[in-house]
Amino acid sequence: MPEPSHRKRSTQARPALTPDDFERYLTTSAALIAPADVTSLVARATAIREHLAQDRAEYPNLAQRARIALHLLADHARGECPQIPYQTVSLLATALFYYLTPVDVIPDFIPHVGKSDDAVMLDVAWRLAGAGVQRYLDWKGLALRDSELNLSAIPMPSTRGGRRTAKPKRPAGRARMGRGSRRTRR
Repeated sequence: MPEPSHRKRSTQARPALTPDDFERYLTTSAALIAPADVTSLVARATAIREHLAQDRAEYPNLAQRARIALHLLADHARGECPQIPYQTVSLLATALFYYLTPVDVIPDFIPHVGKSDDAVMLDVAWRLAGAGVQRYLDWKGLALRDSELNLSAIPMPSTRGGRRTAKPKRPAGRARMGRGSRRTRR
């Protein structure tokens, strides 16, 4: 029995996954990111930089964006840039966690295509977190031109055992209270 005309299937092949699928995964996972997750990710900065060094030739935008994201996350973990929305932090952290996962939608060991899903994930995160990333770059005094951005202008923080090395800044106008000091109320 022939199929009714309104039920005929399209002859065009549809992709298994679309950027919308990546966006849905990214936003759902980013909602679960906690500050301790960001700190643990920053502690893995050396592993991320090693991966980026291998991927730089084939995926230059992925490498550049991942490096900026890592710097942003490191500054956030140290409390250096509280003006960056946490949504930006969680989206970029989720994308970097995905980048570090070797077996994902397209396993990373497949030559020439294994990192393409990682690049899509970071592109989606970059688009969704664009305003926060731009705010970070403005704070650092950098202009975002993919081909000209000087990433060496952003020093990577050093960490010892996953702890912060920079001391938090004391709010202006607050005196340090030591022994024998008395605070008077007005």
